Amino acid sequence: MRELLAILAGTALAIHLILALLPAPPPTRWGSGRFAAATVIALGCMPVLAGTTVIHSALGTVWPGQSSLAWFSLGSLTLLALVLTVLTLRIMEHLFPLSVRRRYLTTLLIATAAIAPGLGVLVSPLDPTWSGLFAIAAGCLLGLPLLLLSLAALSERLELLDVPRPFRGAPINVLTTLLSAAVLLGLIGVY
Repeated sequence: MRELLAILAGTALAIHLILALLPAPPPTRWGSGRFAAATVIALGCMPVLAGTTVIHSALGTVWPGQSSLAWFSLGSLTLLALVLTVLTLRIMEHLFPLSVRRRYLTTLLIATAAIAPGLGVLVSPLDPTWSGLFAIAAGCLLGLPLLLLSLAALSERLELLDVPRPFRGAPINVLTTLLSAAVLLGLIGVY
């Protein structure tokens, strides 16, 4: 369980860090561009996590190489993640003007966000009961988007503050990511 928490937290922090280092997307009616982008990516991850939990409950916890079911479950996760990556990228292109470089980075970002938590669910020794699987699924589906949106909202709030010039923009977002990583590592260690 601790490994799964670490994967979810690491994925959210990686997404936040990459969004912070990329050029800021233009504002939308839902708020700043980074907040809207984090929202779209978080929503794109949710069906992958839900589908992976269903695969996990149907096939059990298996590592690739132990049985043919392991490769089937891993292939199902990859196919689901690819479909959701394409759909999420289409939504991002509709919301923001994406250059070729930014489209390439965004595709890698969305694919990583979709596959990493799903793989964590797939290979974690979870509670095999339906109530345990439901609790894990609910925690993953709510935890990753909430963490992503909290980091995006914190960065947006910090950008509005009168911070010294050397720390404006990407540096303040990197500092936010590092501080959040320290807090999350502490919480996971306590757990």
